[in-house]
Amino acid sequence: MALIPNRYLEHFIDMTLVAPDLCWNEKVPPRYTLKVGQEIQHILTLFNDALTADTILKLNTLANALIENQDDSADALGSPKKDTHPLALLASTSPTFVALHPGNSRILDPTVMQLERLGRLALLTHISSATPTLNASRLDAIQSFCRTLPYTETCSGVGPASPEYETFTDTFVILSASRDWFGLKQSAKAFNQNPPPELKKFAIQAERLAYIADALLQIGLTTKPKAAPRPKTNKKTVQNTFYPPGLSQSPHSPKYFVIPARNDLPSIIIEQVKNDERIAASNKNALETLAIRGSSLRLTSLWADSSYEALLPSEARECIKWLFEYQPANKYDEAAKFLWLIVGASMQRFDNLLVAFCRKELGIPDPIPDITVSSEAAGYLTLEFDIINSDTFDSVPPAHEDEFAPSSQRISYIATLPQDGLKALYDIKSWLFPNNQLCLESLKALKIAKKSIRRKIRQQASSRFTDNAFRATLFQQIFSDTGDIALLQMIAGDLSGFSDAALHYIAFEQKYIQNAIDSARSKLYDGYFPSCEHLTKSTLIGAPTSTFNTETFRTACTQLAAKSPKTLPAKFTSITELIETNNAQTDHLGWLLLTTTGSRNQKDSSELTLAQICLDLCTILLKDKGSDPAIFRRLAVLPDYVVGEISLRIHFLRKIVDYCKRHPQHASLCTNASSALDGESPLLFHLTIDTAQEVKSAPWVGRLLLKKTLGEKIPGDIFRHHMATNMRKYCAPAALIEIQLGHTIGYPVFGEESVVDIPTLVKDMKPHLNHFLQRCGYNTNNVFKLPVNAPYTGHHISRWPNLAKNIAQIRQDDARRMKSIKRAINQTGSGTDLNEIIKEEIRSNLHLNEKDEFPRQHTLKEENAKEIYRAVLSRVADSPASIKTATIKLAVKLRQLRTAFAWDVTIPPSLFWSTREPIPLTEYHFNAWSSLRCLRNDFLKISPPTPLSQDYTSLLLLIFGAAYTWDESTEITHRSHDALSTPNNNALIIPIGTSTSESRTISGLPMLALASYNSNSGRKNLASPSFNSVMEYIPIAWQQSTPEKTLAAIETLVKLSAYVQLPPILASVKTGTLVNRSMDAQRLIEFLSDTGSNHHYEAVEITDKTLFTEMTQAASIRACKKANKESIERLQLAIKDPYQFGINSSLPPWVGTPHNDRAAQAVKVLLDSEPGTQVVTLLAVWASILLGPHACFNRNGYLQTETVQRYIKVASSVLLPALNGIDIYSINEDELTAIIESSMRKTFVKHEVYQYASERISRFFSDVSPICDIPTANFSTYSPRNSNESIPENGVFTRPEILHAKNALLSWSESGSTMGKIARPLRDAAFFLETMHAAGTRRQEALGLAKKDYLQYRDEAFLRVHPNRARGVKTLASTRTIYVPNHQLPPIFKEESNGTYIFSSLTSGQGYIALQAMTQALKYASGHDNARGHWIRRTKVCQVWPDAMRAVHTLERIKRVSFVVSQIGHATLKSTASHYLANLDYFAATEYSYPIKLAPRKFIVALTNDKIRNPTSQIQYSEKTNKPIDAIFLSAVGYSASTIKFDKGIPQPPSFLSTHHFRPNMIIDVFLFALHHDRQQNVTLGKVPYHQISLVLSSIEKSQVITDLRIISTAKVESIQSALQEHIPWDNFKHQRSHVSKKMLQQWSANLKPIATELIFNAAKTLRSLISGVKIGGDSTRWVFANESELTIAQESLTSLNAPAILRPTDNDRSTATLEVSMPLSKQSKSASIKSIIIIISVLAIM
Repeated sequence: MALIPNRYLEHFIDMTLVAPDLCWNEKVPPRYTLKVGQEIQHILTLFNDALTADTILKLNTLANALIENQDDSADALGSPKKDTHPLALLASTSPTFVALHPGNSRILDPTVMQLERLGRLALLTHISSATPTLNASRLDAIQSFCRTLPYTETCSGVGPASPEYETFTDTFVILSASRDWFGLKQSAKAFNQNPPPELKKFAIQAERLAYIADALLQIGLTTKPKAAPRPKTNKKTVQNTFYPPGLSQSPHSPKYFVIPARNDLPSIIIEQVKNDERIAASNKNALETLAIRGSSLRLTSLWADSSYEALLPSEARECIKWLFEYQPANKYDEAAKFLWLIVGASMQRFDNLLVAFCRKELGIPDPIPDITVSSEAAGYLTLEFDIINSDTFDSVPPAHEDEFAPSSQRISYIATLPQDGLKALYDIKSWLFPNNQLCLESLKALKIAKKSIRRKIRQQASSRFTDNAFRATLFQQIFSDTGDIALLQMIAGDLSGFSDAALHYIAFEQKYIQNAIDSARSKLYDGYFPSCEHLTKSTLIGAPTSTFNTETFRTACTQLAAKSPKTLPAKFTSITELIETNNAQTDHLGWLLLTTTGSRNQKDSSELTLAQICLDLCTILLKDKGSDPAIFRRLAVLPDYVVGEISLRIHFLRKIVDYCKRHPQHASLCTNASSALDGESPLLFHLTIDTAQEVKSAPWVGRLLLKKTLGEKIPGDIFRHHMATNMRKYCAPAALIEIQLGHTIGYPVFGEESVVDIPTLVKDMKPHLNHFLQRCGYNTNNVFKLPVNAPYTGHHISRWPNLAKNIAQIRQDDARRMKSIKRAINQTGSGTDLNEIIKEEIRSNLHLNEKDEFPRQHTLKEENAKEIYRAVLSRVADSPASIKTATIKLAVKLRQLRTAFAWDVTIPPSLFWSTREPIPLTEYHFNAWSSLRCLRNDFLKISPPTPLSQDYTSLLLLIFGAAYTWDESTEITHRSHDALSTPNNNALIIPIGTSTSESRTISGLPMLALASYNSNSGRKNLASPSFNSVMEYIPIAWQQSTPEKTLAAIETLVKLSAYVQLPPILASVKTGTLVNRSMDAQRLIEFLSDTGSNHHYEAVEITDKTLFTEMTQAASIRACKKANKESIERLQLAIKDPYQFGINSSLPPWVGTPHNDRAAQAVKVLLDSEPGTQVVTLLAVWASILLGPHACFNRNGYLQTETVQRYIKVASSVLLPALNGIDIYSINEDELTAIIESSMRKTFVKHEVYQYASERISRFFSDVSPICDIPTANFSTYSPRNSNESIPENGVFTRPEILHAKNALLSWSESGSTMGKIARPLRDAAFFLETMHAAGTRRQEALGLAKKDYLQYRDEAFLRVHPNRARGVKTLASTRTIYVPNHQLPPIFKEESNGTYIFSSLTSGQGYIALQAMTQALKYASGHDNARGHWIRRTKVCQVWPDAMRAVHTLERIKRVSFVVSQIGHATLKSTASHYLANLDYFAATEYSYPIKLAPRKFIVALTNDKIRNPTSQIQYSEKTNKPIDAIFLSAVGYSASTIKFDKGIPQPPSFLSTHHFRPNMIIDVFLFALHHDRQQNVTLGKVPYHQISLVLSSIEKSQVITDLRIISTAKVESIQSALQEHIPWDNFKHQRSHVSKKMLQQWSANLKPIATELIFNAAKTLRSLISGVKIGGDSTRWVFANESELTIAQESLTSLNAPAILRPTDNDRSTATLEVSMPLSKQSKSASIKSIIIIISVLAIM
């Protein structure tokens, strides 16, 4: 018991007292008895037929006693070594107990025959026998086998269940299952004598297994096992648990339930909250926020074609190739091989396919999914199963069955297999014949074959091969090919986390489905699966109501169109003619709009107004489902033909107005038409005339027209069915169809983070809609256009100033409606029968009868809990309320069973749901866009002043979108004299923000105006713009009551229009909704030029800013609200009254405000003396910054302490609940932003308060992030007049600068002045930098790259970023596979080395210095003193993002941008745009500016003051030569392209890379720290950074080896270094007290301080060359020298070091001396102190 402290032993249980009738004399810890008791019960279950009744009784009593003695409050043992049994520390004292304990990672499954259980059976029979059955040596061998087998061969980061372990156990499992002990003994011996090369480590285990088999043979346990009970024949026996790429079930991902819209409830995705090791379970808000983020990431990766859960196409090809070439060993192997092939070809699970072939034999008549298999042709296998949720499809109206083609709700498709494969699969039935006693053995053998093949594929083809990944690969490929979520839901038989809405509207031909699968297989598998399309039929598969006769529908369209006149008379002469025309036109246009938009044909179609239609943009905003927030509004595109028909309607309404003016008796009709033209009343209405000749207006009702045209019972939403099915048939992209229908495509097309601009979407959609209408019978070539002199703009001069108010009102209405819906969702159901349902399903899972009591101490595995979970949910009402109630009640019941019946049960996770918010666009955004077009046209009609004035130029910038506020436009104009032209001379870069150092890019017409203004003489005499003079240039019709109101209204107009013209993500940034900081002007020019900065960085000695980082990393992250509150109160007190913290009020005052400085001192005292949680520590650090002399940006002075207190109060109110129990270093910036933003929105309801808080929180991260190295987050908006407290980083490097930094590191690694031990880490740092740039990884992600994470297939290279022990990646959000061109990766990836990680040299003490050198090299290269490694990642994003955004088609752009976002590990583009896209403003300006060629020629001539006299010729020249028109015009007004030459040499290595960087006395301090740091003697190191401590410790260990002197144990050195590397406080290492004189070393440390560093190191090197002559004896230490001269040199060197030692020459030999300490010490202390002096001298020498 030497290793176990007495305080543990006091509570151990004596087994001789617990089980006196057993031969078991051990003491066991009560904390771990439960699992041993349960394991004994499981072994009894497996072998109850072979053991005697007496033995069973004894062992069952023992098991119950162990379970009852479990004490969770007992002390836990310390952690054992890596990859050993968790109770390994007890192996010598309680070996039988440890052997019986299954270990933390072993599955407690009573049905699994594990080899370890055979050993445990032998042990149990031994201790229960009156006469021991095992001798001591065999007992020890069997105990070792049970304890060590799972850990014989382990994979780091994987755990004990290694592939080698599985291979070894699979070798013997059939023999053990059949209890063939003799055969097992012989096989184990043969294995021991000749083990396979890859399993040599298991040879000793095979020998021990032979002992076990021999023991069981002697005992006589030969009874055959009973046949396993047949599974229950219900639909819950086999479950389909398929999850697609990015949505597959994994330890990191949530599970989804999609509740379809029923009973006027919205479609809601309900997600499970998964635990996250970085976040306290109590922080539900953070967990839910990250769950939603994870969902976004999965969808992003799906669109990016780069799902981590799916295999790479190259990997999948290797797996299929391996399977086809694999030669099976037996019939089980053969069947498993072909089942695996079908898995890859069908997306169905292995086990589900097995059931499909032998459901009757297995006794499962109704499995889920209900797959049937058939083979109608040689080599072809047909799979067939129900469409997911097909039971909710609407049925065809009986009266109209003839109008609908027959359809099947079972999907079928074909896979090709060799003929022998089909035979092998159909032969499975013969093994599983119910009366066959070998049925169970055959199933087990097939399971072993399945696992064996999977393991071999992992070893020989792809280490990432799993069932889910294999199936997900085909899913990803089909999605990449089709983008059709509904099609995938059908083929996969799973909703995949999406709504099932689209499934209700489509029907596919079987050939279409087969072709999609064949095409994906062909691309993935290189022809291994031939096409099967020729065997399929034209059978329709899908929703029954989606097969309406296309000819009938076409006839209806053509008949209605024929009745509507194509031209109108100049004047209507009779009211009858007018009414007939109106009604025919209304029916035709209404039907046309229903057809084009795929309308639901609800009442909104009757209420449609012109305000919802933008004719110039060809869009319509529909409101056809008010019950679902996601589609309160939906945008649809109108093709030119429909726009023409709407224009004809407008033309007709004007005719009505004209007619009524001539016939005043119809004034009411005039009002009707005028109101419709103004967008205030419905566009469509019917007219009738009564007997009194009075015209009446009635609403047009689409459903009435439908009944009249097609039939009474035809579904009202037949238009959606027709569009969804037939547009696919006509080859339109499925994603575009779903966008038109308002369904989700897994991407927020109109959300604030979207990259889709409406003009591009319209351009992409129009051709497909035009073709669709042609197939519906419309002549789309005949497009009506309004007269040129009577256009319709949608602009109303009286309404445009109120557009913002109208939008605000809609937002309020949205919020009110959503609140009402959520209230309905969250109403808890009554649950009357729910408790009974739960009990029934639990009993069913346990195979209990209705009256049976629940058993005690039952283990309910996680999978069993999930089965009960799914079964309960399948029986409750299909509504969110019922789902939530069932979840809560089930969790309560399972907790009751855990408490009352001592169950070991995993509680299912809690649920929450998120409803998609309405799209931000409203009809008023389109009104604003139309009005801005009118304003621009009116403005261009006014000739500009000569010369241009500042106010006119500023106004032009604002109106034409170069700036979005008047302040911003005036600042740009004011700074235009500092403008720089871009390298290709197509834009001007204007530096703005003196405190923020950023820029604005101006191109197009605003650029020409600014260049012309800037070239005016005398323009540098600037004055502030005059509001009154601005009014001179604004058209009178647009002027408001005051200049301020006019400019404010124009600002609003420009901002609202941006969301129509630009992609929402760009609009959010440009309008200030999303904060973003562009590069400064010079940096942007360098970046665009692909050169670099020639500014020389003045190197300064690195001060340790890592102090605060280490402090916060070491701080506790415990979730303790009370402690946090108390800590904040203490912090506020320190700020308010520093004197209570020992700060002397009599101290001399500092310059400025003495109180602030004293308060700052008090905060530091608080930090040192009262360490709080991590969040509190960060807030304290921020408080010390806010108390500094430059914290007030406005006057560059002190902040008032009251202000500091207010800032801390606001920040703590957000950060404490948001980051409660979270390690901030374990999450990335976009996760952090999402969590805090969610917390702020819940804390601050009012917009003004939220805005104030967001600015404070932004400043917190701006101030603290650089100091404590935490992730950054930003929430506030941009204002050029504000301080820089809320602006994120914008630093980037250029390619030449990164190359320069790499070359500098390589040069330093070879420099003679660099420490030798740092050379390799410096070289690796150069390659590390190169890798970060090539892959765009975070620093910790690159550091954690293991060799197995580098995948290479042919010419493709991939890097896997996933959680492991070295990497800081903790979430699915950062888990990904990064594609990197192979030539961009450094040679280190192909080097052979012994380490696990590619950059393992950078994780040690030297590695920290090398990474610091990398930062220094980047500073030298860029000339920026705040440059850091994270800029490399921003550089990568800035380089690749613009090309992705330039994709000309909507879906291609979504894919390419999603790929970029996914590759860098972000969930959405929002975080990318805010923190990474420092060139976003440049991109937006150059891609979306107002083109010069749209301006009138005369205006251009006047604007440039006749410098450009013939704009037309310039434009023609541009079109002819393909030269950018902006560059031509900018050259014409006198600007030339900026040119920069990057010429910078390699600098000398920084001083900290040499030994001189280390303070010599610090080395003694570290030695003391390691020697004496315990509870008795506390030695502190002050501000010595962790990496320097680690480096010195390594040198101490090396010196002890060199000198063969040992003062500090290796174990102690390693313990401290391990704690330092993990940035956690060192847990005091228990050791014997040293005899080294602490006082002596402290005095020596003090004496070294005044001595020159160079002198100290030289003296130490001299002494080290002589140290070999030191001879330490029992009484004295002699030092032998070659001659007297050497002795003299040694004496002088000791004097130079002020060493506490004296050399006394002997009398008889002047070349020999006695080494003595210079202070009186005891004999033991003298010897130890002399050793320590010699070791320290050696350390000083090698440093």
